Amino acid sequence: MILTVTLNPCIDKTIIVEKFSFNEVVRAKSSTDFAGGKGINVSRIIKIWGGETLATGFLGGSEGEWIKSQLYKEKIQNDFVPIKDKTRTNLTILDIHSKKEIHIVQPGPSITNKEVEVLIKKLKRLVRKVEIVVFSGSVPRGIAPDIYARLIRIVKKEKEGIITVLDTSGEPLRYGFEEKPFIVKPNAEETEFLVGEKINSLKKASQIIKFFLREGIRFPIISMGKKGIVASYKGEIYEAIHPKIKSLYTVGSGDSFLGGILFAFNQGRNMKDSLKVGVSCGIANSMTKGTDFIKKSDINRFYKTIKINNVD
Repeated sequence: MILTVTLNPCIDKTIIVEKFSFNEVVRAKSSTDFAGGKGINVSRIIKIWGGETLATGFLGGSEGEWIKSQLYKEKIQNDFVPIKDKTRTNLTILDIHSKKEIHIVQPGPSITNKEVEVLIKKLKRLVRKVEIVVFSGSVPRGIAPDIYARLIRIVKKEKEGIITVLDTSGEPLRYGFEEKPFIVKPNAEETEFLVGEKINSLKKASQIIKFFLREGIRFPIISMGKKGIVASYKGEIYEAIHPKIKSLYTVGSGDSFLGGILFAFNQGRNMKDSLKVGVSCGIANSMTKGTDFIKKSDINRFYKTIKINNVD
């Protein structure tokens, strides 16, 4: 089973408009809401594949209750810590005319020290029945930026051999990286922040992958967006190249990739196959209106178009 930890979940609201204009009344063609947050998105993809997953983190207010109700409808097991503050709502506006997106992201609730301690106690219990723990997403207010580093230390101490996964940005990424999680999955911008170097090609990303390996990361992954993915495992470095596509929606695509690769990896599939599963999940997400709309048939269709190359 794969446990996902989402400290800052959200209701992901998407509004589609014909043409967005400032200082004018813009009428929506359609609007959709779904339970979001990076870890929740990862769990959703794992569930689509038929894998076992459990989602935890913080939820509060009527927004949090709505998210839990949606997860139950999707049959995604969950065990969240209730908080006094309310869970955030993020907004994405899709402009059909320009084919561009506008993202409005709220900072999220304020978390108390007591609520953090409740989560830690819960994690110590939940980690005993899983093989992989995924820490992903932003850190809400009231929590120190070293929270992921702290949680990684705790779960490693609680269960020997547990596979820890880190997918975040900024200072939480920097602190978490120091605890040598088994898997890290920064994108190009996040990698640049971490290493202080410009990452503008797959070749450069491969060089940074080698640095990650020397730092003790067993399975590093760098997402380069449209350029592809670079990853390494057991001494081999791989490039995953996908065909050019007209992306409709970027929210959750990285999470979809991570969910796919973790499902395949946990099933014991080889590295090339796991990468193809992950990349095809990311593409399928970008061709829809979010992880809530992905179909396994679409994932299988894109799977055939992915090329995996070994890097010297």
